[in-house]
Amino acid sequence: MKNRSKYSIGDASKLCNISTKALRYYDKIGLVTPQRSNCNNYRYYNDDSLHLIPVIKYYKQMGFKLDEMTQLINDNSANTYSVMQAVFESKMAEIDEERQGLRVRDSSIHDWYNLVQEAINVQENQITDVSVQFFTGADYLFWEQDFDGNIRDAIINIEFTDYVEKIKNNITGPVIIRFNSHQQRVVGSGNCCILQKTILPCPPEKTVFVGAQSMARCYHIGSHSTIKKTYEKITAWAELNNYLLADECYERYVIDYWTTQDSDKYVTEVMIPATSRL
Repeated sequence: MKNRSKYSIGDASKLCNISTKALRYYDKIGLVTPQRSNCNNYRYYNDDSLHLIPVIKYYKQMGFKLDEMTQLINDNSANTYSVMQAVFESKMAEIDEERQGLRVRDSSIHDWYNLVQEAINVQENQITDVSVQFFTGADYLFWEQDFDGNIRDAIINIEFTDYVEKIKNNITGPVIIRFNSHQQRVVGSGNCCILQKTILPCPPEKTVFVGAQSMARCYHIGSHSTIKKTYEKITAWAELNNYLLADECYERYVIDYWTTQDSDKYVTEVMIPATSRL
């Protein structure tokens, strides 16, 4: 850029690749102030003011707001470094918060997407055979309550949601419910425990470890009102194949009320701890 004493707003716009509208606004808020001709009050820019534009663009790249840029650029006090430190530290804290928000959204979306993909595979291929699988296990946030047979209230659980917010965490992945007795589950009674993974770490006293055991598992496709048939299928399979089933059971809701109101599309994985008699 050749050094000149004066640049019109049009010249400044072309040289710095910035709109005249932006330059006028910067003038209005005192961020980049042009000089005025004594004769006709004509606005013109000098080299000093033009050299502010790349600095402003760099601040913009870092996410600074215009008022923050004005504070940084126009500060000529003895505390310049202290002011910059304070503004930069505030911006870094803001970015950390944004990063955490992105992590929450990314985990939630990917986990939900994976559940949809799993449900599509189960439904398209009618994967409803009973099998035994070893689950390595994981820690889950838990919420214990009585079960009155209303499975929708248990899955979309207002009390559990309030609890998650109270401990300042976020949940992700499928809702899992552990029932103390699969016999009581099918008649709509007994106790249950809501289980779900959290995005942020939880204190040990707020989590329970589930897994590290073999489970008889079977996908149930359709309404929860007919899930008794899947439990009967697992029980019959266990007797035929010499497996002893535990009293407790787990239901992992792949597709449920959270995703659709069409119960024909529901996919639930029923799991009961199983030990071979052989």
